Amino acid sequence: MFRIEIFCDDKNLARILQGLSGLILGQPNVQPVVNAKMANGHITAETSGDELEMWETHIRKHKITELSGTDAKEYFLTRGKSSTTYAYWLRQAVEAGILKRRGKGTGMKYIVQPKKA
Repeated sequence: MFRIEIFCDDKNLARILQGLSGLILGQPNVQPVVNAKMANGHITAETSGDELEMWETHIRKHKITELSGTDAKEYFLTRGKSSTTYAYWLRQAVEAGILKRRGKGTGMKYIVQPKKA
C-alpha cells in the first residue's frame, strides 16, 4: 500500500479525481495551495508570501481596475482571513500606493494605481 501526494492545476483537478475513482481507498484530501506557480516542472512561490504583495499580484493578474470594500472582503474571506480585516488591508494598499480612494462613505471605490517601476 502507498500514500501519494500530488500537486495539480485547478483546471485538471476534476479529471484527476475522476481518474482515481474506484482505484483508491477512502476520499482524497484536496487542499488549495495559494501563492504557488509551476515553472519548469517545479513548484515555486509567486510572491514573498507577504499578504499585501499577494493581494496586489491577484489584482494585477485579474486586471482589476476598480474595487469596493465588498470586493476586498470577499477576497480575504477566500484566503481564510476574518471578515473584519479587509479594512486594514485596504488602508495598507492605499498607504503603499497600490490603491487610491474615490468617493465617500458606502459608495467609496478604490482605483488601482499603475505599478511603479
